[in-house]
Amino acid sequence: MSNDQDKSDDGITAANLLTHSAPENRGVGGEQPMDDDVEMDERPSGRADGEVAEVVRAAVELVLEECVEDSQREDAVRVALVIVDNAFRHPEEPRYRRINVSNGAFQRALGRWRNSIRLLRTAGFQERELVLELTSYDPARLYIAKSVLEETARDLIRT
Repeated sequence: MSNDQDKSDDGITAANLLTHSAPENRGVGGEQPMDDDVEMDERPSGRADGEVAEVVRAAVELVLEECVEDSQREDAVRVALVIVDNAFRHPEEPRYRRINVSNGAFQRALGRWRNSIRLLRTAGFQERELVLELTSYDPARLYIAKSVLEETARDLIRT
């Protein structure tokens, strides 16, 4: 994507969209926080579904920008979609609510990308040592993340 496409009309880029609406997360002097400083574990109350979708899209875009090859992009989106879809469809199943981030298959397809954890946090997963865990079931949030990932997967197939 060109720089012009990465920015919205108000100058927000994919990289800062995740924290743009939360000024309290900004660093000294209004700087954007480092990845570890961003809190995406809870959807702010009152945030519209469209805003949540934009946050998820921005996180997906950050992961895709890290990928070098088309096959890496497809694998990352496919694995993220499987994780989110399983959590959405099987909320009562603990195995779909926890992701071992050191798992080899997860690392090869998605976990090796720096922003993969950020992406899964936008869907509602929280970091717990070497595990990402869905501690509360928010079907709307999961559905939005699932829809964005499905749209991204379709777009990747078309290109």
